[in-house]
Formats: sequence, structure tokens, C-alpha cells
Amino acid sequence: MCFAIRFRKNKPRRILVVAQANVASTAGGSITVFFHFCRLLSDLGYEVTGSCFSEDPRKPSSLDERVHFVNLHYLYGKRKNYDKAYNRFVGEWRPDLIVFFYPHYCLEMRLSRRFNKIPRIIMFHSRPDFLFSQLEDFPQKLQPFYVNTCSQVLFESYRALLPDYIRSGEVHVIANGIKQFPERAEDEGEHKRIVYFSRVDSLKGVDLLMESMVAVKQKHPDWRVDIYGDIEPEEYARELGEAIRGKGLTKQICLKGRSSRGIEETLSDYDFSVFPSRVEGFSIGLGETLSMGLATIGYRFCSGVNEMIIDGVNGYLCDNPEEFAQAMIRLIEKPEERKEMGRKARESMRQYAPELIDEKWAGLVKSILGE
Repeated sequence: MCFAIRFRKNKPRRILVVAQANVASTAGGSITVFFHFCRLLSDLGYEVTGSCFSEDPRKPSSLDERVHFVNLHYLYGKRKNYDKAYNRFVGEWRPDLIVFFYPHYCLEMRLSRRFNKIPRIIMFHSRPDFLFSQLEDFPQKLQPFYVNTCSQVLFESYRALLPDYIRSGEVHVIANGIKQFPERAEDEGEHKRIVYFSRVDSLKGVDLLMESMVAVKQKHPDWRVDIYGDIEPEEYARELGEAIRGKGLTKQICLKGRSSRGIEETLSDYDFSVFPSRVEGFSIGLGETLSMGLATIGYRFCSGVNEMIIDGVNGYLCDNPEEFAQAMIRLIEKPEERKEMGRKARESMRQYAPELIDEKWAGLVKSILGE
């Protein structure tokens, strides 16, 4: 792919990064990636502007201080809609590259043809077909604006889930970076505690976990699962609490919310991990538990999970809550097996070391900008 670039003498190249509307208020893997990505671009010497279109006037507190941030909802007055505001901003700021954190931002922006020479990257932070299913005729509607553009997917298998016009162009497989942790002490005792570590919503399968824990409770009532992560929306937290009480699992499942401690400090208190999600792109929470050396149980049908968990090697993949319960019971009753799986879990995450992922992104951005 050949990109046309405008040069400004003796000035850093400009990159506009388009983030989700709730960037200032939400948590989770994609937001963490957004902050890290902007910081990486700044470290590479680019002039970076992070942007959103939101009624929330706050600036993201975790954004690097070198990164400019603009909320287009307020920049030109509230009368401007998404596409008019962004087209005006692009015309005034004249970025050398635009990065869309999700494909629907490219569609919503509806960039004018006069900006066709500005190269673009579209990130797919989930299964591409799942993202395209959120809007009727999404692939067809996006195609007219897929100009001077390349795409990024998280796994090689996701390439086949792209529309033909995207797949036949330039597509790069770049996963999320996973923090690497030191090995755990071999003489570490048993905690009788299992952990779930990620954001919680209706797609994360906590209801499926409850079904499994009913069976686990019958054999090992002294073991429990601690669930860490923001629960969205708030009323869903109440529903989960009521369901836990209704199934008599108040001693077996605890909703902990967001941990006030660091990742390593939090996860060091657990024997293994569960990740019962229904749909994933590339879960950083799952990657961090594996990187901590925790064998993990997930579902075979869940995208992303079924690539990060290698069945029988660093954890188990299951087809239903009954199998999930049996896998939990097996890891409870076989401490040596879960320790060996934990060692392999840490090794399996080395391919996602942040410095390796950063190198891929730096190489892609530099090649687009002709550097």
C-alpha cells in the first residue's frame, strides 16, 4: 500500500487517535491499550492528540501529559454533530495519520473526500464479525470511507472474519501487550482461592460460573472465587448479588470490585483462575492472570479465550458449566498439575511482552509515515 504524505518542515508528525465516548469514565482492556498506545506514539516523537465525542467533559486521568486531548462535543459548541465536528477538526489540525480505535468511529466520522490523502489505521479490539453485527449493514456502509486505510486485528484467525474489501487489503496482526511477571515462589502454600480478573458485564459469563460453583460447593465448600473488576451497568451488580444469594453461594463467590492493590499483589493470593466469558477480543485480564503463572479455565466457544488458553497445557477449555465445574474440581484436587500448568501459562504469555508489541506498532506507524 502506498500512502501519500504531506510534510511539515522541522515539526513532528501529527497523529490523531479517535477513542470511545466514555474514555474518561470507563475501565478495561481497550482503555488501557488506548493510554499505552498514545504514550508509545509520544515516546516515538510524534505530536499526538487523543480525541472523543462525549457529553462527559472530563479529561481521562490516565492519559500521558504529553498527549493533547480534545472532546469534539464541546470544542465547537454542542450544536455540532460527530461527523461535522471531526471533519472541521481534521481540516484545522491537519494530522498526518488518523487511528480509529474501533471501526464504527471511521463510519461515524464520514471523512470528506478532500482528506483522502491522510492515511488511516482501523483497530479491531474484538472479533471483527462481532463488531460488525452491532449495526445493520455495517460492512457495506463502511466501505465508501475505507480509503487509504489499513486494519489491525488481534489474532491471525480474525483475518478471515473481515469483509472481503478489508481482507484483500493491508491487514496487520498485532495483539495486546501483556505485562510480564516474575516466577512465583515454589514453596507458596495453598490459598483455597480462585480468581476472576477482568471487567464484568453480561457477556463475561459470571452467571455460568455460578452454575459451576453450585457443583464445586458440594465437594469443596471451603474454596471460593473472588471476582475483581468494575461491573457495568450498576444495576447488573445488584442482579449478580441477588443471584449469588439465591443460589446459596455467598461464601463461595465474592464480588470484590476494582482492586485497590497492584496486579501482582492482588493475584499472588490465588491458586488458579477462571474466565467464563462468552465473547472476547483479546482479554488483558486473562493475559495477566496467565502471565502471573495461574492456570486458567475458560470456554472453548469463546473467541480469544480459546487461543490464549491451550487446553491441557496452561489450563482447560470446556463446553458447558458441568465440564467447567469438573475442571475446577480437578485443579483443586491436583495441586502439582495446576502448578505445572501455571509455569506453562507464564511461558505462553511471553510472546505478548509489551516491548515486542510496541515494536510491531512502531514499525507499522513508521512505515505508513514513510520513515
